[in-house]
Amino acid sequence: MCSSDLLTLIALPTSSLQADLLVGAGCVEVLETSAVSLGEFGAAPRFTAAILAGTIRMKDATCPALHAAFQAAEKGVPFMPLRGLIGTDVLKLRPDWQVIDNPFGNKDPIVLLPAIKPEVALFHAPMADRDGNVWIGRQRDLMTMAHAADKTIVTVEKLYDGNLLADPALAGVCSLPAPFDLGVGASYTYLCTDSTVNCANDLSSLNPNTASVSGEADSLNGTVCVIGTNGERSEEHTSEL
Repeated sequence: MCSSDLLTLIALPTSSLQADLLVGAGCVEVLETSAVSLGEFGAAPRFTAAILAGTIRMKDATCPALHAAFQAAEKGVPFMPLRGLIGTDVLKLRPDWQVIDNPFGNKDPIVLLPAIKPEVALFHAPMADRDGNVWIGRQRDLMTMAHAADKTIVTVEKLYDGNLLADPALAGVCSLPAPFDLGVGASYTYLCTDSTVNCANDLSSLNPNTASVSGEADSLNGTVCVIGTNGERSEEHTSEL
């Protein structure tokens, strides 16, 4: 079971086994997401039980709304406008989402979503190099998460021998293996501090499929415990960048 310091968990934009395990372990106080499901395996049992029992507070959202709120933090602005929520019942459940009249239009309502800036972003990727670059392929929402968060923790299947940004073979858009599959290969955990995913202050200078993360491991005493696909706990190796 988790300590008294419970989590506010935000999924971009959905989650599955990861959120279900944290909820089942009693680690989550507030959950903001558009869905928690095990896909073809059915409903997420611990999440469903927690909702029915009222043991967690659910902040209903939509996929576009979560992407917009993270992008606001990524861009350093306090909010992001979104039109598609107009006329939905979701607005009745989110008093923090404000509807205003478009200042550039005439009787044109639009929703303002406050920026979501997490303390920590956590995701899994196929590989990273020792310079702190993480290859994310088509999953560009992972870069958005890293840009928005104060700190980023990444687990990867393997370490790449060389610099990912200097490899022309990785310049194209590449497909990824099954995400969050920690039961395959070795996993290394990188703890990145401050606003570390800054794309070298120049987005145009980076490989479009690579997020640059750099920093020093400093917050989890060098060890992160991850539950793999076989249900067993494994200590992930923590590498200082």
